[in-house]
Amino acid sequence: MAASDIAIRPVGADERAAWEPLWKGYLDFYKASVPRETYDVTWTRLQDPKEPMFLLGAYAGGRLAGIVHFSWYFRYMEEAEHALWRSLGIQIAPPGEHIGYPRVSASCDFKASLRFEEEVDVHVRVEAVGRRSLRYGFTLKKGDEIIATGAMTSVCVAKVPGEPLRSMDLPAEVVARLG
Repeated sequence: MAASDIAIRPVGADERAAWEPLWKGYLDFYKASVPRETYDVTWTRLQDPKEPMFLLGAYAGGRLAGIVHFSWYFRYMEEAEHALWRSLGIQIAPPGEHIGYPRVSASCDFKASLRFEEEVDVHVRVEAVGRRSLRYGFTLKKGDEIIATGAMTSVCVAKVPGEPLRSMDLPAEVVARLG
């Protein structure tokens, strides 16, 4: 099957029968079991546009072949990055300044599941400070268990209204604090 035969799109409300075996496979992978009612609640939430979670399906030849769940892990990593900056007395988005740090690369290796409302500790470290970029490493832990490891690379850009983003050297203060 060619890559062009694969389509990613939201899973429709009429596709629950195709979703359930994939959901069960997801639960089996993480050695998790949930009551039957949780299937109903999860499906309802995945179909609700007001929920902060959604469901995309990978379709091969028009048939639902896999599920892709939105992950909060990247948000947790980003929040840890922001907390690091605040702890060093600097701001990642200073008000009134035309500077930004968009991500140009982000990755996450999932090691174990994290369930709704479970607490996780996110450990962030600066792995590299370049002339115009920053690379962070992350470890997400639940107690002593590593849940995920990840990395993000950001570049420093000038944000001028009406113009495309333009890379620029990191401010000296940022280099001094993060370097």
